Amino acid sequence: MKVEIEPTGTGQTDVASESVHGPDQSSFIDPVPNSRVGRNPLARSIFESGFRFVLALVDLFILVGSYWCAMLGYQHLLGRDLPPLMREPLLVAAAAAGLYLTLFALFGLYRLDQGFLNLHNTRRSIKGFAVATVVLLASTFFIRSTHFSRLAISFGIALSALLVPVGRAIVFRMGERARHRRFGDLRVLIVGDGELGLAVLRNLLFSSGAARKAVGFVTEDDDRIGQPVTMRTGTAELEIPVLGGMNSVRTLIKVHGVDEIIVAHGTQSVDELLMLQRDAMEANVRVLYLPHIYPLFWHNLSVFNVGRLPLLGFQRTGEEHIYLITKRAFDLVSSALALLVLSPILFLVGLIIKLESRGPVLFKQERIGKKANPFVLFKFRTMRVDAPKYALHPTDSDDPRITRVGKWLRRTSIDELPQLWNVLRGDMSVVGPRPEMKFVVEDYNENQRARLRVRPGITGVWQISPERSLPIHEGVDYDLYYIENRSFALDLAIILRTVFSLIRGRGT
Repeated sequence: MKVEIEPTGTGQTDVASESVHGPDQSSFIDPVPNSRVGRNPLARSIFESGFRFVLALVDLFILVGSYWCAMLGYQHLLGRDLPPLMREPLLVAAAAAGLYLTLFALFGLYRLDQGFLNLHNTRRSIKGFAVATVVLLASTFFIRSTHFSRLAISFGIALSALLVPVGRAIVFRMGERARHRRFGDLRVLIVGDGELGLAVLRNLLFSSGAARKAVGFVTEDDDRIGQPVTMRTGTAELEIPVLGGMNSVRTLIKVHGVDEIIVAHGTQSVDELLMLQRDAMEANVRVLYLPHIYPLFWHNLSVFNVGRLPLLGFQRTGEEHIYLITKRAFDLVSSALALLVLSPILFLVGLIIKLESRGPVLFKQERIGKKANPFVLFKFRTMRVDAPKYALHPTDSDDPRITRVGKWLRRTSIDELPQLWNVLRGDMSVVGPRPEMKFVVEDYNENQRARLRVRPGITGVWQISPERSLPIHEGVDYDLYYIENRSFALDLAIILRTVFSLIRGRGT
């Protein structure tokens, strides 16, 4: 399926397409706005300040309400009298909320940049809440137990841990919609129609928090003008036009209502870039630059200031033994508990598979794990017994190889539950890159082989991304991001995002 986006003389776009999986292609490029009033920096700044205020207000309301309800429950449901220092539940709840809000601000929870797949924001939230909780509990040790109830506070912690993420998610969703209605998305002109330009396009397309949409490309090859740049997105192909050359940027800014220019090329001369910058400044358009070393360092790129020079480099993170020990302990405990709790469900699913079609309940397949070591992966069988054992994964839910029960198991990701045994054995981890088959790994390039540095996982960054419909080995960028930025907080953020995806019926 192909989605064509062609500019008209007025900057409008025509989109002809059937429904496709993935991003809303039909709205990928908005019509040129009649006015830029809603896009001025002052209005955006006022909106963002108001958004931060509302977010903090909702946090305050939820935290005060959680601790207040916890203390009232302690008093009325358990039939216990509150200790002397908690005789005013509302004041105690307000004090606890004040501590949380202070630490939330210090951990950057009121920054509006949600970051890559919203993982940065989720990770900050986990750290901020954890530290605030530790500080609150630590302070109780300096207070006599006869004056203070740690049980009531524990109830408040549990209640706020459930409600705060929900409240923040709702505020972010409503704020994003309000921002889009008020300002729309920034219209981006991409300079460079090669590999780097495609990297920019893919990030704009699959990063909902980017709030940017591409209007087209600028090229240095005049023969490319008028030809589309094609990019595969799951089951569709998206075509974005090449609008002109470097000398037409000023005109393109006006015709297509460009708000921002991203330079994704490494061959322009200094004079060309200066001219581009001058034209953009005259039109009040910001210019951003993607370094040509992006494919090497994007997942862990840092800025090092050497004198007056801002230099880009790779921030090496080395193996953190405490993290690895913590991660393995979490894997052992969580997989053992999950297998124990879910054992009735596992038995029931196995029975349904056996009754629905002939063949074994479990599907066993050799996969390649950490340091290229092979292991046997377990899954509930979702395909017919005569389907090829080693073949590329189905990308369509209507694939004839998949059984009726298998479609449901794949949609809910229940077919992955037997891999908890792989986690318990140490073949896999809860979070990590997906393990691939041997014939796929044999064709890995050096970049893709970096996936073998860590244990494969049941879920990971690629699984919660909009590109999860693509083959696993095409999601190497997501895996590299995880490998170079992994931490226990990031693991928890990925697990939470996976749970939310499953609840919303998206599977992994």
